[in-house]
Amino acid sequence: MLEKLTKLAEVESSEKRRELMSGIATLFISNKDNISDNENSLFGDILMKLLNVMDEADKINISNEFAETHNAPVGFAMALANETAKVAAPILTKSKVFSDQDLIEISQNSSQDHRLAISNREHISSDVTDSLISFGENVVLRSISVNEGAEISDVGLRKMVEHSEGDKTLLSNIINRDGLFDRLKSVVKTLAKSAQMQLTRLLADENPEKLSALMQTVNKHLAKDRLGKRVDQIQAKSDLQHIADGTLDKDDVIMDFARKDKPLKIATLFASFSDLDEKYIANSMLQINPDALIVMCKSAEVGIAAVREIGEMRCRILRTPSSSVERFVKEFIDLDENASQRTMRFVKLQVNLKDKAQA
Repeated sequence: MLEKLTKLAEVESSEKRRELMSGIATLFISNKDNISDNENSLFGDILMKLLNVMDEADKINISNEFAETHNAPVGFAMALANETAKVAAPILTKSKVFSDQDLIEISQNSSQDHRLAISNREHISSDVTDSLISFGENVVLRSISVNEGAEISDVGLRKMVEHSEGDKTLLSNIINRDGLFDRLKSVVKTLAKSAQMQLTRLLADENPEKLSALMQTVNKHLAKDRLGKRVDQIQAKSDLQHIADGTLDKDDVIMDFARKDKPLKIATLFASFSDLDEKYIANSMLQINPDALIVMCKSAEVGIAAVREIGEMRCRILRTPSSSVERFVKEFIDLDENASQRTMRFVKLQVNLKDKAQA
């Protein structure tokens, strides 16, 4: 039968195509537990060839057919996932053949409706939800917020709260989801002021007891953070002196700070190297777009090994895919040193003009 189906894949009649699709689906699903890797690959090749000449209704049917098939051909599943959202939704929502990296790739390159389908999966890792959250689409964020099987990192949680501005339903979902409120207490200190105000207003209206608990935690964290930052600044300034007198190597100090996930210490060093205010550099350290940080690294003549450590620190803190480290290093290597110096001069000029205007 498989040989017959292979030949049928060449036909163009819509009726024959439906016959073929029905036959392949029936054959694959009825034998799914006994199909070898080679047969799985052959099925996938036939299905992908057929997909190009099917209409949307047939594609939706086949997506539903294979959505709950544990060993659906991965290449074919990816092809369905990259079709229109109506076609992709069943397999994106239910299929277990996708890796986290597959889902991240789809989320980064598809539509909001594709991301919404992914957000409805029974289980979603924090790496995947981080990717979904990065788009700031409230309909997707609402879906994640009520999906108990969706893991949410601290970075993702902070971004969700910040994206909830003007969306009381989303913020209420976050506050009332089991387990999230206690974690919210640990990230609230990093929120933008507007997000903190919105959160406190909603808690004051809906749950004053939670607001009181939140404020107690925040005040403790703020006091601890202020002390920690002060200690970090003292150490960074001491290391700067040792770098200046030659007893410490600049790149060794940067790598040590990066391995300990201390972006503010690195910002203190870079502020000295660049003559820029530390707050401007600190804001650039953990931006999703790394362009400004790459320019700073190049203009400060940071070595490749230290740049890689900074990239890995960013990957850990921002929960970005590991491939982002290689992109970070490559963009640093490709950046012309003269261009980086010109850019830094322009940045300094812009900052100085802004400071004078605000004075």
